[in-house]
Amino acid sequence: MTEWNRASPELTLDARFHEAPHDTFAELRAEGGLHRFLAGGRQQSWLVVNYDDIRRLLRDHRLSKDPETLIAANRRQLGIGDDPEAQASEQVMRTFGEHLRGLLRTELGTTHATSLEGSARRHAERFLDRFAAGDDDDLLRGFALPYASAMCCELLGIAEDRQDEVAGHVRDMVLGGSRAANRALIGVLADTIVRLRSAPGADLLSALLARAREDSRLSDTTLLHSGLILITLAVETTFSFITTSVHTLLRHPESLAAIRRDPSLLDGAVEELLRYNGPHNISAVRATTAPVRVADTEIPEGKLVSFALTSGNRDPRQFTDPDRFDPTRDASAHLAFGHGKYRCLGAGLARLESKIAIGTLLRRYPQLRIGCRPEELDWAQNPYLHSLRRLPVKLGARASD
Repeated sequence: MTEWNRASPELTLDARFHEAPHDTFAELRAEGGLHRFLAGGRQQSWLVVNYDDIRRLLRDHRLSKDPETLIAANRRQLGIGDDPEAQASEQVMRTFGEHLRGLLRTELGTTHATSLEGSARRHAERFLDRFAAGDDDDLLRGFALPYASAMCCELLGIAEDRQDEVAGHVRDMVLGGSRAANRALIGVLADTIVRLRSAPGADLLSALLARAREDSRLSDTTLLHSGLILITLAVETTFSFITTSVHTLLRHPESLAAIRRDPSLLDGAVEELLRYNGPHNISAVRATTAPVRVADTEIPEGKLVSFALTSGNRDPRQFTDPDRFDPTRDASAHLAFGHGKYRCLGAGLARLESKIAIGTLLRRYPQLRIGCRPEELDWAQNPYLHSLRRLPVKLGARASD
């Protein structure tokens, strides 16, 4: 049986991985189902790479997302002390504990996802108009990011006249690493909470504020941290997926032509895009509360475990010819949103936003094409997110409506 401290294959984070994680994950699957994941030279967690193991363990109660359990495992495994950065990370874990996740699941799973369809169509048209009239050819910054940001603002109840401001802060924070942008977003959220207390709306923050009147755990600090997490995760994931999906479609002209001929194929195509090039390489870190076995390896109690969702989605034991993009495939069993109790809370909204953004772009610009050579593409150096940092495009003439 393999021991934690013995040598085992590990994930290597290099330029090749960020550009083509599927190749790396295929090699890891061939070597076994469990590997070491190192970041910053430190042994961070076990990494599960096979579809069946990922799906099984994401439902295993011995792998916990309880904040205090994760914090304790992080401290033991990484030697984290009481420095401000570690404390901030731990506060994020506590903020998204079971209680708040339950509230968000209720709110996101009922009214908001379906009620935002009209806003999604309006924002898609508006930001494509602006992108087409501008000088920047980058689809990510010019369309996908401001669109995703505006949709998140709508969800949270941030006023429309501040949506461009929020998009700028998200751009600076996610693409530029600006801490000042992080603080600025906190300021926008604080202003929003003050406004919504006196004039609540049909939005997520208003719903949480209403619950906070009866629940002391929902302090203003918790709401601010929650709003910031939602903005960061939801916007980055959405604009990354939209951008990467457009890139994938433009690299598969026959599939793209079929979708243009029959737009009803787009629903299935989005599921296949989530499987084929979903946004999350590695996600859903858990901590073991008891020993857990994967193949011939027993992971002891108190260890961190991560899941290579991208790898599971290309596992040939689950998906036939997994490296082939096929928008007619039944890809509904993909792991792009995770699986089980902790499946992504915003999966329905993410599908809606992506489908409308991609569909509107394809309908309006039938001559759309990539505006640079493949070697000029810039992939984010992020082990967790598979994302382009920019996608130059040529729109071509707009179709007559």
